[in-house]
Amino acid sequence: MAFTTVALTMQNKREITEHAGKCRNFLLVRFDQGKEVERSWVKLSLDETFSQWGAPLPPGLQNIDALITRGVGPGLQLRLAAQKVRALITDITDPDLALTMFCKGELSAPIPSPWSPVVVAEGGCGGHGCGCHH
Repeated sequence: MAFTTVALTMQNKREITEHAGKCRNFLLVRFDQGKEVERSWVKLSLDETFSQWGAPLPPGLQNIDALITRGVGPGLQLRLAAQKVRALITDITDPDLALTMFCKGELSAPIPSPWSPVVVAEGGCGGHGCGCHH
């Protein structure tokens, strides 16, 4: 696949935020062969948030390949996985830094199971046995 589309939960439109299920504002970043080619915003209605919308993905997010967020519950992780969307949890709030790490493969490790999320910090996973390769 040449194109990759990443959605970041950015409720305040400044930083990556928690509560992916309740988030209404998403920054979509499209990559072609690893190079950023487009940024756009998707604003969901209250009824279109992940917590209210069933499968498939809500309008505006149907074609994403990955979701970068600071918090996502196990139910949403399973729903995303069923749609072949990688859910990546990080404590990084800076979207540009998170995207840089994503492009370097430092945010690319999928969550091993919905009940043991990998939290990827700015310095990598810190060797806590998550199975990531940083």
